[in-house]
Amino acid sequence: MICSMEVSWVNKHRGSSEKDGIQFPADEDSIHAQLLLRPMTFRREKKSMNRKKLWLSGTILTIAAVGQIVLTILCYRENGTDWIRNTGWIILWISAIFGWLPIRTFRKWGKVKGRGYMRTTVLVDRGIYGIVRHPQYVAGMLMGIALPLIAQHWIVAVPGVIVIAINYIDTVEEERAAVVKFGEAYERYRETVPRINFISGCVRKLSRGKKGV
Repeated sequence: MICSMEVSWVNKHRGSSEKDGIQFPADEDSIHAQLLLRPMTFRREKKSMNRKKLWLSGTILTIAAVGQIVLTILCYRENGTDWIRNTGWIILWISAIFGWLPIRTFRKWGKVKGRGYMRTTVLVDRGIYGIVRHPQYVAGMLMGIALPLIAQHWIVAVPGVIVIAINYIDTVEEERAAVVKFGEAYERYRETVPRINFISGCVRKLSRGKKGV
């Protein structure tokens, strides 16, 4: 016997599925067969939602990052405190290192297939990825911290907070995808390498080096 919830599900998805060439007969006897389409429809909806979420997140991040750079130029204080500004420049250079090294690391050890350095086929846990699991997101967060210190104006920190928050949220999403892709190997990787704490990551990497791991 078919429950009312299942019938409601079929009726709800009848229109969208018919657009894709999937016909839903009106009689209840055929609903058993149509319920087999439920996993396929759910996967399609999930992919669509993920694409929209990624697009929205990327758009907000781009606006916030570009806005922060523009505000840094416009609101730069010439009479700021030197040591604060110098600290900001140091952090910005560290950000550049974390942003660039993953490209070289993936191309060297990731067995990349296709165009783009992100299409790795093996788990990379060496180089910069032996320090933190998400170096390019760390780069984005560090830039969000560095620019307010360089400009020394509070308004530059406003988009910086958005940049830091979105980059961190993105690391959570990346973790889920990586666990699905690499399974237990990634779980073991998470136990030895921190997500974004590069100071702790450097200490751990040095410790592993001394132990010969």
